[in-house]
Amino acid sequence: MGKFSFNHRTLPQGYQLGDYVIQDLLGQGGFGIAYLAQDIHLQNQVVIKEYFPSDLASRDGQTVSALGTNGQIDYERGMARFLEEGRALARFNHPAVVRILKYFQQNNTAYLVMEFIDGEPLDSYLKRKHTLTPEVVEHLAKELLDGLEVVHQHGLIHRDIKPANIMLRPGGKPVLIDFGAAKEELAEKSHSVVVTPGYGALEQYSSKAKLAPATDLYAVGATLYKCLTAQTPEEATARVIDDTHIPVNQLPIAQQCPPGLVALIDQCMQLKEKERPQSAQEAKSMLVEIPEHPLRQPPEPKLESNEKALKSNKTSKAPIIGIVVIALILGGGYVYQQHHAEKQSLLTQPKAPEDIIEPQNQAQPDTLLGGRYLDNQDGTITDTITNLTWMRCSLGQTWTGETCLGDALELNWSQASSLGEQTTLAGYDDWRLPNLDELYTLVYCSSNSRRENQLDLLGRAVREGNYQNWLDGRCDGVFQSPTIYLQAFLEALPSEYWTGSAYPDSADSLWIVDFSDGSTSTDYWRNNLRVRLVRSL
Repeated sequence: MGKFSFNHRTLPQGYQLGDYVIQDLLGQGGFGIAYLAQDIHLQNQVVIKEYFPSDLASRDGQTVSALGTNGQIDYERGMARFLEEGRALARFNHPAVVRILKYFQQNNTAYLVMEFIDGEPLDSYLKRKHTLTPEVVEHLAKELLDGLEVVHQHGLIHRDIKPANIMLRPGGKPVLIDFGAAKEELAEKSHSVVVTPGYGALEQYSSKAKLAPATDLYAVGATLYKCLTAQTPEEATARVIDDTHIPVNQLPIAQQCPPGLVALIDQCMQLKEKERPQSAQEAKSMLVEIPEHPLRQPPEPKLESNEKALKSNKTSKAPIIGIVVIALILGGGYVYQQHHAEKQSLLTQPKAPEDIIEPQNQAQPDTLLGGRYLDNQDGTITDTITNLTWMRCSLGQTWTGETCLGDALELNWSQASSLGEQTTLAGYDDWRLPNLDELYTLVYCSSNSRRENQLDLLGRAVREGNYQNWLDGRCDGVFQSPTIYLQAFLEALPSEYWTGSAYPDSADSLWIVDFSDGSTSTDYWRNNLRVRLVRSL
């Protein structure tokens, strides 16, 4: 069941709204209601946002009515802005901006039909991961600024950028959502003030202020600050009275960050609008000399650290009884995953091009990749430390003889286990899901720094402080992501991967390894994660 429940203010579950059937309730706020729906013709899922200002309207059956004569004027003006926003957003298509598929009026109100994003809100991700590495934050900044540049070119201001309004697609690309306050730059038509403390710029606290791209850039800076420090910035109005905000350049994390990223965040968070970058393009220019694919070839892993990894992260090997026989149902999506605390990790960085990390396609059989992995010249490698043979590609990708082609599959645990048992590669049909100990040995921290891995007597990970942060052996410092040796595992993705290890005292959860940061945690078996198969010699 979702976090929100259908009620007298919402459309009923199962209601057919034009070409769509309402399936679930995603959110309900002061300005509108968001539903998950299915297109009855295409059979795909979409998100529908309904214009419903709770202070101005009520619902009688499915029809929405304004409250009073004065309320009618404001209600109609707000609906006109809502549709204007839909028309403006529908004019362009950018991967970092939620796509508007359709807009229409019905039930005396208006609706925006948007793409369904099978991902996780950034705020939810940060609750689990606490902070992001500077490298990840840098590329998050670039993606968001790319999207904002297009938004601003079309005369729109988002006005409410914050982690909760950024979705992460599978693969890690950020998407700006909830343009509930977005509008074309006609400030005289707006009489509302929409501010999220910590993320809203100072000028947003005045209903008479003319908002500009620099307003959104303040929020971008505040969002990146949160990602780096885990701290919500001080509210802008409080900073006017007593500015206790600590710029990134005065924090220890600054030593690990590219100078351009530090400057970008600190300048975007200037209280005075004129002291911030005046456009997304200007802000992007501060991220100087950032390659499109930032991953650099790491030093060879130290064998002694990998040997230690073999001895760490012990957990129960108890089998999962009954899960394998459950039907192969594609699970999750935005509705389920938005309300599930232990969901797949989505932050990532682009794959490295061949001129930065060259696959060792010409390696001879007696040449070890990273001083450790033997290339079997058939799409598999053998780890000379553990004596395990691994697929070089994720399940779903195709070995071409030189590299891994195609997209890695995302499967629930039952699907992953079943498909793994049916897989044949290099003449072998005994491929399987690795257990936690086995998969964890592939974690490579290019920083040569890793957190201590702590488990309790039942094999459950110990949490740290109030941040709900796993002490789970993740990489520390500045490290490449994915946290795996890329010359051995070509086209590897910084994503979560299933293991075959059960979580103690739970029949529904299994251990996973997150190769975005090298951490381990558990996940519900119906969630869709990626798969890397292994076989024993």
